[in-house]
Amino acid sequence: MCRFARHGGTSLGHDGWYVNFELPRQQTAIGYDTFDLLLDLIVGPDLTSCSWKDKDEYAHGRRLGLITDALHSRVDQARQQVIALVEARQGPFTGDWAIQQPAPGWPAPALPHDTLTAPSPL
Repeated sequence: MCRFARHGGTSLGHDGWYVNFELPRQQTAIGYDTFDLLLDLIVGPDLTSCSWKDKDEYAHGRRLGLITDALHSRVDQARQQVIALVEARQGPFTGDWAIQQPAPGWPAPALPHDTLTAPSPL
């Protein structure tokens, strides 16, 4: 339900963590479907600060019925789990995760030539 990403660069190696709350990706015939849950968490590089981003957008999604009560319950559980990981400095918030870099020789990923081709639903 969460996707973690490091962003930016400082003397600590990065500006912090960006945690995106989204439904698990589902593979389809032409790729993967995703659903962003309209809520994000920004974690400071030293793990002492957290701030919720897009709380108003999430609340609007709830009002529109995009985020059902059942889904909201799952998001709330995921929020608590992420905060617990930050506070315990576990998961992606521990060890060398904060300074990992891709190997210089790694090639950029390439999409297949027909990636954006989808069969007509009609």
